[in-house]
Amino acid sequence: MEERRSLRKSFQEWLSTKRNSSTPQPPLNATATLEDEHQPEVVKPQKSHTLIMESVRVDFPLKPYPAQLQMMSKIIHALNRSENALLESPTGSGKSLALLCAALAWRDNERKKLAEKDAQEREERAKAMLSAATEELENVSEKRARNEEIIRPEDLFKRFKCDDTSFDDFQPNQMFNGKKIAEISTPASPSDALSASEPALASAAPSEREKPTAFPKIPRIFVGSRTHKQLTQLVSELKRNTNYSPRMTVLGSREQLCIHPKVSKSNNKAEDCSNLLDKQAC
Repeated sequence: MEERRSLRKSFQEWLSTKRNSSTPQPPLNATATLEDEHQPEVVKPQKSHTLIMESVRVDFPLKPYPAQLQMMSKIIHALNRSENALLESPTGSGKSLALLCAALAWRDNERKKLAEKDAQEREERAKAMLSAATEELENVSEKRARNEEIIRPEDLFKRFKCDDTSFDDFQPNQMFNGKKIAEISTPASPSDALSASEPALASAAPSEREKPTAFPKIPRIFVGSRTHKQLTQLVSELKRNTNYSPRMTVLGSREQLCIHPKVSKSNNKAEDCSNLLDKQAC
C-alpha cells in the first residue's frame, strides 16, 4: 500500500512539473503582446479593381458583377458619344455604385484631356509669339545695317568740307529756293535702333497677340432621386466605397432646404420665400 501511495505521489508530481514546463507563464511586460496575438484578425478592405473601358480608367472598389460591368460599359459608351441612355438593372445589383464610378471616371478622364489640350494650345501660341518677335528683330537689324551702309558720318563731313582754293574771308550767300534739305540721322549704337523700334513692336503686340482662352468647363453631373434619403445613401456610399472625391452639393425645393428662421416655420414656404426675394430681404 505504501509503495502504491509513493508511486501515485511521484506520478502526480511528475505530471504537474510536465504541465508547468509545457505552458510557461509569460512575463508581466508581455501580457499586451499575447493578448494582441489572440485577438481576431482585422479584415482589411480589398484593393480597388482597375477597369479600362473605351480608354477610360474606372476604379471599382470590389470585383464587379456582370450586370455592373454591362451598366458601366453602356454609361461610358453613351457619354463618349454625347448620347442619351436608358438603362435598367435589377434591385440589389449595385447599380448606384456602378453609376457613380462610371460617371466620375469618365469625368476625370475628360478633365485630363481638356488639360492636355489647353497645355498644347498654350505652347503653340507661345511658339507663334516667339517666332513673330524674332522675325521683327531680324527686320530691324537688317534695316539698321542698310542705313549704316548708305549713310556714313565721314561722307557727311566730306560734303561740307571747304576746298583749299576757296576764299577764306568771304563766303557768298546762297539763295534760298524754298526747299529744305531733309535731315539725316544715323543711330549712334545698335541699342538706339532697337529702342526706336520698340514702340512699333509694342503697338503691334496687342493686335497680334491672341487673347487667352478660358479653360473649358468640366462637365457637371446631376443625380436625380425621388427622396432625399436615397440621395443621402448615395453620398455615403460614394464617400465610403469609392476613391473619388468630387465637390458636390444637394439641391432641393424650398420645402426641403429653406433655412430662413421665419420662412422655414411657415406653412406656405414658397410664397413667403418669393416675397422676401422680391423685397431683397433674403
